[in-house]
Amino acid sequence: MWICKGRPLNAFCSQPGRPSIRTVYDWRAKDPEFRRALEIARECGWNALAEESLEIADAEMPEGCDQRGEVARRRLAIKARLWLMARWFPNRSRR
Repeated sequence: MWICKGRPLNAFCSQPGRPSIRTVYDWRAKDPEFRRALEIARECGWNALAEESLEIADAEMPEGCDQRGEVARRRLAIKARLWLMARWFPNRSRR
């Protein structure tokens, strides 16, 4: 569910009691079903990040905020999501 929400696998694996990132990559290499489940989760996460980017862009500006600062913050948030999306699916991001 973590990856389906667009959250990085490394952040999941960094939590106490979770498998290491190396272990997950080993599972992915050895188990075709696990690999496919991870691919499906990444696809869901890609879509979640795209929707989140639209929400950030479309959100109303808070009253009394520094508009330049708010625009810069949103731009950075969107760019970070787009970067992650491109990393997960380089071919899909270029369409």
